[in-house]
Amino acid sequence: MQVMSMVVNDEFGVMQRILQEFTRRKINIETIVVGKCEIPGKARVVLTIVDRVQAERSVEALSRLHDIIQCELVDETRQESYALSSSSSGG
Repeated sequence: MQVMSMVVNDEFGVMQRILQEFTRRKINIETIVVGKCEIPGKARVVLTIVDRVQAERSVEALSRLHDIIQCELVDETRQESYALSSSSSGG
């Protein structure tokens, strides 16, 4: 499971533009968490994707959107802090 963390503009339509990138590439998102972040006027989007290659390509594509301030794959050693990782049984 790959965890992706983004800081985005907290504006109408941003999530739609993010999800369009995944739809266009036929990539399934396992989990999504969105909320205010430490930067005023910005939000944090954290999501998980199963495939590493798809996740890396998504980071590249999302980084080109003007609403995305920062986009990164979270290192496996830090994923526990996001509480989105699932066990091998899918739970």
